[in-house]
Amino acid sequence: MARGKVYRPLEFGGLCIFSLKELGWALRMRWLWLAKIDPVRHWSSLPLQFCDKVKAFFSIALVTEIGNGASTLFWKDRWLHGRCIKDLAPRLVEVVPRRIANNRNVQEALMNRRWISNIQGGLTVGVIVEFLNLWDALRLVELQPEKEDNHFFRTANNDRYSANAACESLLWD
Repeated sequence: MARGKVYRPLEFGGLCIFSLKELGWALRMRWLWLAKIDPVRHWSSLPLQFCDKVKAFFSIALVTEIGNGASTLFWKDRWLHGRCIKDLAPRLVEVVPRRIANNRNVQEALMNRRWISNIQGGLTVGVIVEFLNLWDALRLVELQPEKEDNHFFRTANNDRYSANAACESLLWD
């Protein structure tokens, strides 16, 4: 049996054995999931390192339903109609400093339209068009202060992270 077939699910003629590399990525992804759903844990502020593939996969797999916007990153997370702002306005995101994009939550950004002050640098016609489209998309967004944000891991059957669901998804990249 070829090496690739060993990793396939049983229903596709494989043995459903996860490679240690993907299993390690899936287990590291758990830290990202726990930091997202419970950011007050003591270890959540530690500067943990993740490879680009883990961060990219987690970013794609995580979708958020906005409540108060406190645990959702405005520029990075998939919260606006199931998409992230980088997908909707990539040129606009390029003129937002990385430290701001990595830390600004939806609640802060929408308060008095603070997201506008995050935009720095040269404004090309393309950036202005994306700005106007984002402005239009955001005008109907209303936060619900009494409700927490709800995060979903799209590759899991129950929308909650599991290493098994992450491993299975990583097999098909």
